[in-house]
Amino acid sequence: MPDESNYLKLLLAPLGLYRPLSWFKRVLRASDWEHAPASSVVALVRNIMRPLIPAFVVATSLLTASAALAAPTCQDINGETIRCGTPGAMPVGWTLSPQQRLERQISRPKYPSTNEILELIAIMGVFFTLLALMPEFDGQRTRDWGEQEGDREEPE
Repeated sequence: MPDESNYLKLLLAPLGLYRPLSWFKRVLRASDWEHAPASSVVALVRNIMRPLIPAFVVATSLLTASAALAAPTCQDINGETIRCGTPGAMPVGWTLSPQQRLERQISRPKYPSTNEILELIAIMGVFFTLLALMPEFDGQRTRDWGEQEGDREEPE
C-alpha cells in the first residue's frame, strides 16, 4: 500500500506531469506539519490559498455560465445562408440537395475575376502604404518612449 506522500506521484506520473515545485514539496512534507504550531499551519494555508482565490472565482464563473442561445439560420432557394423570417428564406432545417449544390458550385467561376484581383491589390497597397507612413520606432532610445518623470535627455 502506498504512503500518503506518493499519492500525487501515482496520480500524475502516468500523465507525465509529475515534477512538483520546490515550494510545493515543502508544503507536502508531513513531518514538518506534525511539529509545527497550529498558527503557522493556518498561516501557511492562507498564504497558499490567497493567490488561488481569483483562479477559483474565474473558474467557477466560467463553469456556471449559461450558453448563449443563437437564432437558427435558414437558407434561401440557392442554398446561401440567410436570416430566418426574411423574404426568400426557406423553412428552418431545409437544405439544398447535394446534386443541386454540386450543379451550382460547377456553374460558379473557379478563379476570382479581374475586378476582384484589382480590388485585392488596391487594399494591400493601402495597407502597406499605411505601414510605410508609420513613424520610425525601435525602442532603443529614451526619446522613443516619450518623456516621463526622472528621464534625462540623452546626447545625440
